[in-house]
Amino acid sequence: MHSYQKATAGAIQNIETKLAQRHPQNTDFFAFNETSGVVEFFNFVVSVGADWYIIGTNFGMQQLEYQQEIPALQRKVKARGFATFIIADQKIENLNWVPNSTVHFLESQVRPSSTVIHIFGEYVAHILWQKPEFVFVFKNQAVAEDYRKYYHLLQKNIEK
Repeated sequence: MHSYQKATAGAIQNIETKLAQRHPQNTDFFAFNETSGVVEFFNFVVSVGADWYIIGTNFGMQQLEYQQEIPALQRKVKARGFATFIIADQKIENLNWVPNSTVHFLESQVRPSSTVIHIFGEYVAHILWQKPEFVFVFKNQAVAEDYRKYYHLLQKNIEK
């Protein structure tokens, strides 16, 4: 091995060690991507079966390529019986695709975001709705509780 290869290997190992030290305790990370990954993510949410909080939704699931998936998702959410709490970026017609839901709308001057936050059980996820779609999920009960507090803070401010 040449000296530059050793130096590079050493630098990479040093970076990996530093990153490992930053990894929060009791936290798992995973991701889904593109259309099939988004559908897989929503099925994962339903399988967890916990109340579902959504912040800043732009109702990306209503996009044309997801239309065939919506009826199955509706049946699963309804069968599981958990509640869905939504804070939407904009007033959107036809919200009946989300069973057992409570919807609040942000002020009209708030621009819709391509990023949506989902909180369910001990999980928090961010969906980036720009093509190709990407979902990153982390599992941490304390962080999920903090995000739920954030949801309720936003909800209180909307209701004023």
